[in-house]
Amino acid sequence: MIKVQYIDNDAFLAKRIQNELTRLKFQVDISASGAETLSRFKEDKPDILIINLQLQDMDGEDLLVEIRKLNKDIKILMMTRIAPETEEILFNIQMLALKEKGASGLLLKPFAVEKLIQKIHEHVQP
Repeated sequence: MIKVQYIDNDAFLAKRIQNELTRLKFQVDISASGAETLSRFKEDKPDILIINLQLQDMDGEDLLVEIRKLNKDIKILMMTRIAPETEEILFNIQMLALKEKGASGLLLKPFAVEKLIQKIHEHVQP
């Protein structure tokens, strides 16, 4: 069973993702903040983290850097919202910057749960 840590300050979306992935036999823990994620990371031992770039207490990029200090191998997907008219250019620029900091991939919000599952399976084998 793949263990997912989903970090997003949108509680409604986080709960929806948790319910959908749990129904599909993933183990999903949700966090609303970077501090909560860091305090639980070593104990929870997820296979993959999915981190929103905009968190209430810290920037998602900062959380990415802090997690990389604790574990260089864990898969980390970042997610963000980008305006459709600038989507492709900004996506490519942001993806390059995030990969340099250790991100495994980037998801654009809103996304279908199927797209999230596809991304998880691209990075973690069950």
